[in-house]
Amino acid sequence: MPTKVKVLDLTSAEENGQSVAMVYFEEMNGTVHIYRDGTVVLSSPTGTTVTSLRRSDDPVWRRTQFLGMLARLGATDRDLAAANQMISHREAALQQKGFSAAVEETAKKSADQLRSWCQRHGRDPEAMDEAGLEQLLEQALTQVRAS
Repeated sequence: MPTKVKVLDLTSAEENGQSVAMVYFEEMNGTVHIYRDGTVVLSSPTGTTVTSLRRSDDPVWRRTQFLGMLARLGATDRDLAAANQMISHREAALQQKGFSAAVEETAKKSADQLRSWCQRHGRDPEAMDEAGLEQLLEQALTQVRAS
């Protein structure tokens, strides 16, 4: 039997409220309540747990941030599932290397790939700000999806 899931956007209900969203899982009678400060409360008839997704060295935080960015950019459920699987593989490699070494290596590879792409497409990577990079990512996703 498929699980019925209801997602409530709580940001529109109360602009200055502390709640962001609540996800209700009917089959389990459980909820996931997300707050603006990064606190997440998981609750079901079997118990409640509270955690925070604010640490950049936390694999769960990294995963949710990345998947959230892809979702905001219009990724499909299939895209998100593939990205989630890729994250699992990368997290395993990250654990073997150590967080600091992996971040440094990844940042260097990312910068090299961005410079290379920009050269091929006549763009100056030094002139791009975060909004420009986001626009670039949106264009790339649109191209990939069209092909």
